[in-house]
Amino acid sequence: GAVKGAAGNAEAVGVIRSEADRLEHMIQDVMDLARVGSAEFHLDVRPVDLTETLREAVAAHQNEAADARLALTADLPEQLVVESDPHRVRQVVSNLVQNALRVTGAGGAIGVAARAESSAAVIEVSDTGPGIERDDLPHVFERSYLWRASKGTRPVGTGLGLAIVRELVSALGGRVTVESEVGRGSTFRIVLPARAPAQTKHA
Repeated sequence: GAVKGAAGNAEAVGVIRSEADRLEHMIQDVMDLARVGSAEFHLDVRPVDLTETLREAVAAHQNEAADARLALTADLPEQLVVESDPHRVRQVVSNLVQNALRVTGAGGAIGVAARAESSAAVIEVSDTGPGIERDDLPHVFERSYLWRASKGTRPVGTGLGLAIVRELVSALGGRVTVESEVGRGSTFRIVLPARAPAQTKHA
């Protein structure tokens, strides 16, 4: 009885910690969303090697991927320099990788790739997760849309991560799109200009 009670207590503590972490992330996400649309939001535009920035973002999630038995790989050019905000670019990619880690089952794969394309840089984050229903695709970047649509059927985060991605990419003068096939996975594609706007661009 005592052993079962201790195990139950440990499980309850784990659930409480998990919920506390989720609430902390939600508060941070709400603050980030509010900040992007405010006068306080500024971009730190400078020459940035996206290869280095993306490599750092991938490295930061390798332990989490290994624990989940997922292959997290990067396919990056030797160098890809644009004028942008490295902190915001990394935040965007980290949000997408975290989203992929959450929905992709053990044994799956997540890839981060980048390439130059005319006067822009293209970043792709792909996964072999469950994919997104066709009817849901136009709404994936809306606040809490996938959280509401997926709750109870797959792991969900705060529901704000993809909305933050859209707002940040817009502020950087770029655009983000998604392609997905149910049962095969999704690819989020970010196109960033060679030079981000000097002033914050409000979406």
